Amino acid sequence: INAVLYELNMIDDNPAIKTIYFEDDVLNLPVSRFHIILNKLSQMNRYWFAYARGQFLDEETVKLISISNCIGLYLGIESGSEFILSIMHKKVTLNDYKRMMTLLNQYNITTVASFVIGFVGETEDTIKDTIRFINETGFTFVIPLLWYYSHNSPASAYSEQYALSGQGYSWTHFSMDSIQALNYINKMLIEIKSGSVLPIYDYTYWGLIKSITAGLTIKEIQLHLKEFNKKRISLI
Repeated sequence: INAVLYELNMIDDNPAIKTIYFEDDVLNLPVSRFHIILNKLSQMNRYWFAYARGQFLDEETVKLISISNCIGLYLGIESGSEFILSIMHKKVTLNDYKRMMTLLNQYNITTVASFVIGFVGETEDTIKDTIRFINETGFTFVIPLLWYYSHNSPASAYSEQYALSGQGYSWTHFSMDSIQALNYINKMLIEIKSGSVLPIYDYTYWGLIKSITAGLTIKEIQLHLKEFNKKRISLI
């Protein structure tokens, strides 16, 4: 924590730096450490953006986030299917995520939620579960991502069990292949009604951060994405 505070103090002494981006994908753990960081951020006139593990966000923490110039939080939700979350060993439930989002929406925290489409066990029904979950939960922005199969990932240890072959963005397993998953991602563009879908390339959340720090409001960005996604849908 001392190293983080040292760097934040250095940033605080440099008026040219307007935005802080934290690479740590578990910044909010342990919670006591995160509270110290939030207290420091609340004293600084800087925007900041970070990844967060949603199941560990309580009301006290969200309150601190809301007064600390937070642009938004990136949440790796991965799936709206309890079945897929269990295969991923996420150790989280949809009720955990719903509780988290109730708090984040209550305190007007911008959220960017990513979902992995095509993980082993994925089916049309589990994707429908994910779409339903997105529409019910109220994320600000949504990123549907094609599952990337790395031979160094834990899933590869079960390649025979899952009939898993291929690599990268070209793969097949017992319940789906990568082409089918891409088609479902296109379908999600049409069926997601709650939350603005961010493009996978070019803009994504980096563009979101830059847009907000440049002065665009969330509503202006959402309007832009609505028109952009209309064009994407017309090309499907």
